[in-house]
Amino acid sequence: KVLFGLYQKASTETAELTISSRQQVGVVWGFETIFQQQTPACVIPYATSECWKRTVEIGQILKKLSTGGLSPKLMGGPVMIFEATASSARSSAYDFFSMLAMISVNLCIFNLLPLPVLDGGQLTIIGIEALRGREIKAKTLEAFQQVGVFFILGLMFFVTYNDISRIVLRMLP
Repeated sequence: KVLFGLYQKASTETAELTISSRQQVGVVWGFETIFQQQTPACVIPYATSECWKRTVEIGQILKKLSTGGLSPKLMGGPVMIFEATASSARSSAYDFFSMLAMISVNLCIFNLLPLPVLDGGQLTIIGIEALRGREIKAKTLEAFQQVGVFFILGLMFFVTYNDISRIVLRMLP
């Protein structure tokens, strides 16, 4: 069902598999992977629906974080991203590419949040200026941008602290 990280719809097919003698005693349950070539046109609809599902999941997580339904201590930064990506790479190509896609969707959504210095903040400023019919004063924009920079730096320090705390706690007996 997986072809180099790309998913295809489940199908039932008949295939002949040869069973070779290994000269071992015992029974081992396992799966035989059969690769089937597919055109990108068959895979693109699945990739689009998965991207939308991840977007909805991230939206729900952000809602829970902002309403207190989810602890901010669960947030991770660069170290957690590295560990999760390395773990998925050891697992399978599908898991690895799924993780990369999830990171991309996360970055896209984060960048579109209405925070100053991000694209979403710029879109918010443009929207406010369009509604008001005039530009926002430079001093106000400067203060808005500074608040955004401090917020994002604080968030970066917080998630990095979470990452380091998790590592230290794992090392303790």
